[in-house]
Amino acid sequence: MGLVEREANMQDLNVSRPGRSRDLFGVQLEVTSLLLEAERRKLAVLQRELQVALAEGGSVKVKEKQRQELLHAISKIQGQHEQLDKEYRIHAAGVLLCNSRGSGKATSLRCISGVQLQTSPLRPGSGTLFRRAVRKW
Repeated sequence: MGLVEREANMQDLNVSRPGRSRDLFGVQLEVTSLLLEAERRKLAVLQRELQVALAEGGSVKVKEKQRQELLHAISKIQGQHEQLDKEYRIHAAGVLLCNSRGSGKATSLRCISGVQLQTSPLRPGSGTLFRRAVRKW
């Protein structure tokens, strides 16, 4: 099957399932929510480890090194948490926007923008040449 046939089949699948994008968007929100919760848990564990490390006795040098490592890990996890929280809020607002437009209407690109932003860019051999040729006509 050539690129043209595959592209036509993919378009047929997309036309036959208009709610597919909305379903994928809901799945993405769920995954982002679960990742956000996991980051919160990691952060809590690292903060507890830091408190335990500070309370324990021992060499000052080793203690300081361990403290720095834990603080670095905490700041990294906090950054990931903030990024996931931001993405979650953006995607949730997108879902609310889509749902407020009424059911049965075609989903606009703004409603599924989060899905499109998360996908990897297409390589020249994976159908983009066909799309470019179609756009020129």
